Amino acid sequence: MSEEKKITEAQNTEEEQGFWTKNIISIILIVFLIVSGVYAFNRDTEDKTVEDKVEEIKKEGEEVVDETEKSEIQSEEIVTENTDIQKSETQITIKANAGDGVTHLARKAIAEYSKDKEINLSKEQKIYAETVLKNEYYRHHLSLAQEIDFELSDLEDTIQDAQNLSEKEIKAWSKYSNLVPSL
Repeated sequence: MSEEKKITEAQNTEEEQGFWTKNIISIILIVFLIVSGVYAFNRDTEDKTVEDKVEEIKKEGEEVVDETEKSEIQSEEIVTENTDIQKSETQITIKANAGDGVTHLARKAIAEYSKDKEINLSKEQKIYAETVLKNEYYRHHLSLAQEIDFELSDLEDTIQDAQNLSEKEIKAWSKYSNLVPSL
């Protein structure tokens, strides 16, 4: 009997070891999956954070420049903008300069269209219009000298929608318009 007892205890010990081995492997696998997920998520958010920081740095740089330097920069931008904007009967083509994103190109297209049609928009209406166009013409990566063709019909519709914003909508957009001093 004692021998049978020893055999039974040995079998129980082996079963317990197998049970614990399976549990440890499962735990290690779960921890690996969690760590992988956290790494992937952090990697994704780091890219967005870097873009946000670049925008913040640009905004801080604009605040540091005094008024005379701003007027010199603006006059230089007007010269380069004219060579970066092409118009046809159906579209306005804007070429990307260093630091430009789709929002910047949409802003230039709206300014050019508004100037041609002699339309005056408030800051809030401009922010609304450029956001709508940015979403419509969005590109993940925009290279230097890459061009975006903004259809005149899209510009017309978007600007008309911007002009028809209610007071409540304009108030909602005002918190964003204050963040863009170049409007």
